[in-house]
Amino acid sequence: MYALGSKSPSRTITDGVTWPVGIAVDEHDTLYVTNDTAPGNVEEYRAGQSKPFRAITDKLVNPADAVVSKNGWLYVANWGYTSGEQAILEFPPHSLKASSRAITKAVFNPIGLGYNPPLLP
Repeated sequence: MYALGSKSPSRTITDGVTWPVGIAVDEHDTLYVTNDTAPGNVEEYRAGQSKPFRAITDKLVNPADAVVSKNGWLYVANWGYTSGEQAILEFPPHSLKASSRAITKAVFNPIGLGYNPPLLP
């Protein structure tokens, strides 16, 4: 982690990080780290903390990236192994369970998400 304008890290996060491929930060400065393989989850870190306070695992197989909408919804690009697992999953604010509104149509190996506030709720 780097403080704004700093060229030296203020801290390093290694606890709960196995194969990090994507990160997101919400309005409360909660950090979300996607771990692509083993265990294939999203670790959540409270602002200023170096240890995760919980892990999101529901329906995740090779999560590649994440974004958080202005309303607190977490969107995860789930790369998966099969077409049934390849999706953009959404998690309601503060939830460990994916909603039923996954985006699966025409999704093939999603590896990244862009953040466009006008498009996200």
